Amino acid sequence: MSSLLHKRSRANRVRERGVAIAEFAVVFPLLLTLLISVVDISRMIYMRQVLADLTRETGSLVSRGTPIEDALNQVIRTSDAFDLDGNGSVIISRIRRKDDDDATPWVHEQAVSGYLDDQVSRVGELEAEAKVPGFDDLPDGVTLTAIELASAFEPLFPINDFGLDVYPELIYQSSFF
Repeated sequence: MSSLLHKRSRANRVRERGVAIAEFAVVFPLLLTLLISVVDISRMIYMRQVLADLTRETGSLVSRGTPIEDALNQVIRTSDAFDLDGNGSVIISRIRRKDDDDATPWVHEQAVSGYLDDQVSRVGELEAEAKVPGFDDLPDGVTLTAIELASAFEPLFPINDFGLDVYPELIYQSSFF
């Protein structure tokens, strides 16, 4: 009798081991997808924060009198991790009143660099009206500088291949000074 009990308990252990392997085979791809998604989302948040810091640093340079071409070159050199010149774009715009009689914000000077040639300024094009949050008119003598940085985002795990459009193709950040 004990030998029969021993055979049944051994058979149950083998069956339980088989069930555990089957459950693991079902759950493992989901856990792996979740882990890789967390890594990609973390990378995206990190990238956004670094771009925000770069826009502020560039704005600080320009507001202290650095010519916009020099500030443009500086931000490109500083952004080695993202390769903004080869994998993104940098747009620096100087915004003033259109003229003495018209207080409309107007882009008077603009420097553009980077790989994303099709990336247009969300602030405005050179010699055109500028879209400045909170300003419909600019007071006389006020000059604003807009810094726009954009970088392509490539997730480690191409979840878009499964029909899920989760990640942005472009990380964009702007600051006004």
